[in-house]
Amino acid sequence: MRKLLLIFILLSENIFACDCPPLAKPDSSVFAKYDAIFRGRIIARSPDKAETFVIFKVIDVFKGVVGEEIELLDDRSSDCALNFDAGQEWIIYADYRKFGKLGADMCSHSRMMPANDTPDVYAVSHHMSYGREITVLEQALGKRDFYKKEENPLEKRDLIKPSGWGMILLVIISVAALAIIYFLVNKFLK
Repeated sequence: MRKLLLIFILLSENIFACDCPPLAKPDSSVFAKYDAIFRGRIIARSPDKAETFVIFKVIDVFKGVVGEEIELLDDRSSDCALNFDAGQEWIIYADYRKFGKLGADMCSHSRMMPANDTPDVYAVSHHMSYGREITVLEQALGKRDFYKKEENPLEKRDLIKPSGWGMILLVIISVAALAIIYFLVNKFLK
């Protein structure tokens, strides 16, 4: 019997190994642990690969720099990956991961809104209902505006590129500076 159990364990590929500490009741100390907290609905998901992205249409921003749509890193190679499907609404507690993208996993406080006819299975671990958690987030953090990327004039290379005479003057100054450095090095290092 022991040999059979050992063979079963060794041949098993899908052993669930996500070991999360018990979740604390959401409060200011919990909120401080995350870079972004928002509520959103999943509108798309990249194909199932080891690292995929889930795209959310953001409904409310409670913390962080979050636009109206955001890509969330979904590391499918991890045993602690969340199970995202299009159309679901989630409260996401995220931190920055690879590629400067936000990510969340099963050990974060992230949770899905329960469907109308299903019980709120997250209520026990989160110590409150989905609706109550939104109220707590609004009271503790308030709602923020969506991040709107402003046009950065430095990104336009034409603004910092010298024009005709400016380019000639820049070349002359550069050649003169190199000649002075060459002269000083030859005079004082010989």
